[in-house]
Amino acid sequence: SERTRSVHTMANKAQADVTIGHPGLRRLDDDYYAAVVMNMILGSFAMGGRLGRSIREEKGMAYYAYSSLGAGVGPGPFVVRAGVHPDNVDAAVDCALEEIEKIRREPVSDQELDDARSAIVRSLPRNLENNEGIAAALHSIEQYRLGLDYLERFADLIDAVDAEQILATAQKRLHPDRCAVAVA
Repeated sequence: SERTRSVHTMANKAQADVTIGHPGLRRLDDDYYAAVVMNMILGSFAMGGRLGRSIREEKGMAYYAYSSLGAGVGPGPFVVRAGVHPDNVDAAVDCALEEIEKIRREPVSDQELDDARSAIVRSLPRNLENNEGIAAALHSIEQYRLGLDYLERFADLIDAVDAEQILATAQKRLHPDRCAVAVA
């Protein structure tokens, strides 16, 4: 119901690792694909996403900054992670929360949307390059009853996501006012 913060000081640790997170969505939620594209734009792109670009590239505060989105039978975690100098913890947290607020407030650009959709679709063959990836895909298809044609439909599902869906999903799914912030 509110933002919480926990700091654990570790001896002889030169870098602070920051995690910001809260429960996300389920794999079968209607806005799953919009959430996947939104997360790619926000930070799954690593340094190409908004978090990496803002916190690391523009402000020079982080060694790494990215977001991840888990989705399973129940709600998976939405998480932002960053590695920063201990002097930059508060500024990096503020910057990450600002980027989350921004994606909740303003539609993503056409370029961001095109780049994210393209990257997600192009990653599918790479994810299927080994037995582990194939097994994971088949497991998901079966577990969530996605249909045997799922891999053929995947690109269309991602390409159908638009900026308005991302904005609505961000407003529904991202909760910077109700997240846990942990710092080690």
